[in-house]
Amino acid sequence: MKFNTNYFLIALSGIMFGFIVTGGKYLSDYGFTLVELLVIPSFIAALFFLYHGITKFDEIKRAPKKVFYLYFFSITIAQIGQFVPIVLNVQPSLISMCLYTQPLWTILINRYFFKNNLKKYEIFTGFLVLIGTILLLNPFSPKNGYTNSPLGISLALIGGFALSIWLIASTSLTEKSNVSPYNLTFWGNVAGCLPFLIILPFIKLLPLNPVLSSYFVLSINKPISSWLLITGYALITWVGALVIFYKGSEKVPSLHSGIILLLEPVTVVFLDKFLLRSTLSWNIIIGAVFILTANSFLIYHSAMHERKLKEL
Repeated sequence: MKFNTNYFLIALSGIMFGFIVTGGKYLSDYGFTLVELLVIPSFIAALFFLYHGITKFDEIKRAPKKVFYLYFFSITIAQIGQFVPIVLNVQPSLISMCLYTQPLWTILINRYFFKNNLKKYEIFTGFLVLIGTILLLNPFSPKNGYTNSPLGISLALIGGFALSIWLIASTSLTEKSNVSPYNLTFWGNVAGCLPFLIILPFIKLLPLNPVLSSYFVLSINKPISSWLLITGYALITWVGALVIFYKGSEKVPSLHSGIILLLEPVTVVFLDKFLLRSTLSWNIIIGAVFILTANSFLIYHSAMHERKLKEL
């Protein structure tokens, strides 16, 4: 049997994406502040993709402005949904599964905003995600050393909603407006850091208590070891994973790519357990099964539906 390099690259990218949340938690424990987690990795990645942003800026100028702004700010909100829960001491596995409620929000947006009729498999998918979410939010589950604050969990769920907006907008920009993925990735990383750099001086003017103030310290005066750590994190998660995914997906059907990328939340759970030494409570495990099953079910049936339409 011939080894398929493209499938291997997709699997590797899924594993690397899994380091976003758990790596963020590790960096937070290492001493990086909230604003540093929000800004520095995206800034490093934006520099890496800067050439595409400059040379292909005409693609952005031609793209529909409303769709581009939706794409831009959905990433900003998704950043908040990924990293603020970390400093609010929400367990990484729980954050990841809240982000993976994205199919539920996409289905609701298609139904109530675009007025599309729901297919049976979409209703079933939404039902599975809803059950999984209820299990994740079980207030009687053990906290395992995490506070799992309601605010942090709510922000992670909002992050899942933002990812659904990102998915819809990015698909429109790449398929309908022919914006290259690398160009879009540059602007996505700009969206991941620029808004926070803009509002940071205004936050500094607020009378915050010492704990809240510590979240918004942005310092370049760090040991070389710290810079190597966060640079490596950025290159693995925000640069390497995307480049490898784009390369692998060139010859892999979207159905297969989507299912293989479910390695991302699986990696988060694995790293949460063995790297961060967290205990996985029963509700996270069962909730994860429901949510991952829903994602797999939606990916498969969406691909089958598209295939039937092409055959007509």
